[in-house]
Amino acid sequence: MPKASPMRQTTYLCASSPLLVAVLAFVVASCGPSSGSPADRARTDTKTSPAGSNAQVHGQAATRSHSPLPSTRPGPYPDRIVLNWAKDPASTLSATWRTDSTVTGAKAQVALATGGPSFYTEARTVTAETQPLHAHRVDGEHVSANYHSVTFKGLMADTLYAYRVGDGERWSEWFHARTASAEPEPFSFVYVGDAQNNVRSHWSRLIRQAYTDAPEIDFLLHAGDLVDNAHRNVEWGHWNAAGGFIQSMVPNIAVPGNHEYGGYQSRMVEATIGIEGEASGTEMTGTVKLPGGDTAPFKATRSGPPASEESALLGTWEYGIGGYTGTLRVRNGQNGYSATLQSEEGSPYPLQDLSVSGNRFSGEFVREMEQESGEKLSIHWHRQFTLPTNGPEGMEETVYHLDYQGMRVVGLNSEAAKMD
Repeated sequence: MPKASPMRQTTYLCASSPLLVAVLAFVVASCGPSSGSPADRARTDTKTSPAGSNAQVHGQAATRSHSPLPSTRPGPYPDRIVLNWAKDPASTLSATWRTDSTVTGAKAQVALATGGPSFYTEARTVTAETQPLHAHRVDGEHVSANYHSVTFKGLMADTLYAYRVGDGERWSEWFHARTASAEPEPFSFVYVGDAQNNVRSHWSRLIRQAYTDAPEIDFLLHAGDLVDNAHRNVEWGHWNAAGGFIQSMVPNIAVPGNHEYGGYQSRMVEATIGIEGEASGTEMTGTVKLPGGDTAPFKATRSGPPASEESALLGTWEYGIGGYTGTLRVRNGQNGYSATLQSEEGSPYPLQDLSVSGNRFSGEFVREMEQESGEKLSIHWHRQFTLPTNGPEGMEETVYHLDYQGMRVVGLNSEAAKMD
């Protein structure tokens, strides 16, 4: 019997394995002994009666044998390294990773992946961007973490590179990654959808076998619902662990699904807000630039005599920005000008990149703001789709693809098993 193509094997695994498990479980539940001891019959009745359906039996077993796995704490060494694209795939590669909050000078290195061991001597270093994620924003997380991202630019098309991420002293291992071709040419990818449940215990099997069957794929396409609850850190830990080094070497295109939004119509984010103003006597007027480009008027009144005659800006001002009020203090010390906005609830916001010219000033401050979710409709809840043709010459055969790769099928998952 001829061996099936790698992509066809992968499609079979994605489409059929959970359903096969469901069918086998149903057969086992339905074909118990019809005679025997009362205890045997009781056990059989429990499995086949509506009150003891297969889904419930599985759920009970899962509850007894599974306990929620703890969230893996971040450390100074990089983890959860994911390769992706932020720009042109023929000339760039991007990566994201996590560390603990002590790592603030994150960077990455990239070099041509030549055959010799000294390839790293030609590596160039790129500074990464860092975004903190505080413990109170993530369910099941008890420490803060820093998340880093970098984009390598100016790469050659269709070329194998090696990259690593770290902080200059503590590095990840070197990963290989290939840029895309600059010219149109055939490509292949693995499509996965709805990992969602039992990601560590079951979805890991699928994604690893898919890579084994098709190691030369150009990217992974995740079509939503990567996890069950996007705000549970432990679930993202399972997703990263399941894919392991594969997701560090094959670019990931991850489309958010409803479970990446569900239950949260808004979230708190740190926003950088620009501000500029001009003082004239006891009055100050200016503009506040909000994230996204919107502006709001800024007005302030001096609350006392000027702190110094050298500048009309120096001193204490009572300001109003829309419905927000507070105090602005402008000082000039040994290290130059400084300014701080003190909100009415008492939170201080030091101005960064402060620039003063005569009676004018400009700068920016960071404030936690509520950001509304823009999601109005989710289209990632498809049990099955059909591709009517799958060959360049037209119809060859109909392809059916089940859009679940986790255990969320025929009642096989339970609340306890979601954390598996």
